[in-house]
Amino acid sequence: MNSSTNAFTITRVFRAPRSLVFDSWVQPAHFVQWFPPADCAASLLQADVRPGGFSLQEDRWPDGGHFFSKYEYRQVEPVDSLVFVMAFCTEAGEVVKHPHAPLWPERLRTTVAFEEEGEDTRLTVTWEPDGATDEAATFFREHLHWCDAGWDGTLDRLARFLESCPPAV
Repeated sequence: MNSSTNAFTITRVFRAPRSLVFDSWVQPAHFVQWFPPADCAASLLQADVRPGGFSLQEDRWPDGGHFFSKYEYRQVEPVDSLVFVMAFCTEAGEVVKHPHAPLWPERLRTTVAFEEEGEDTRLTVTWEPDGATDEAATFFREHLHWCDAGWDGTLDRLARFLESCPPAV
């Protein structure tokens, strides 16, 4: 993380073509298969993946608990980059505080870069508070281990999803 900008960055290389890795982020049927937290099942209540659009997702835990997430798309550059703002929200899409950490920033800008690396794809995710208070930005900086653990698990799920996709013809 770069403490001067409050940004967290993680990079991973996937054994998959860049177009497939990009599609896994922007195709709603793909996204819900790997993006929810481990052990969660996800369903998209709304999906409009374009600049100015947003998606609304419900994640359900095995114990019956659930939460909603909203993704507001700022930039969608096919196979190159994706920028969206993530937030916890109500079923109606109204932004709310993190259900277990009320000091966590309400909105996180997520920038995803996709780069060819031979036949593989280098993916870089940058996560940073968007419009956060100083207190929320400090809390984010102090809890980077949450980011590491969360994104490592999420990208592990993406790797398994990509491995399950049939090879391109």
